Amino acid sequence: MVFEVRIIDQGGKPRTIQLQAKIFRDDDGFWNAYIPALDLSSCGESEIDAKRMIKEAATIFLQECSNMGTLDIVLKASSIS
Repeated sequence: MVFEVRIIDQGGKPRTIQLQAKIFRDDDGFWNAYIPALDLSSCGESEIDAKRMIKEAATIFLQECSNMGTLDIVLKASSIS
């Protein structure tokens, strides 16, 4: 699954970042979402929930990286342009 995350950079400008997540169902019936490039995961009771939760987790993570001034470092280390 490819999706976009929109954040505000340190200069106050909107920035869109494209990410790829793997979505799968585990043995317990929960849906899991994983972004390998960021080593970030989330889950939900349905596939829709898992997708919503991973997008929210990625948005929060990347926005905090931007707020701390480390976004470009994280994106470069993760091979995300």
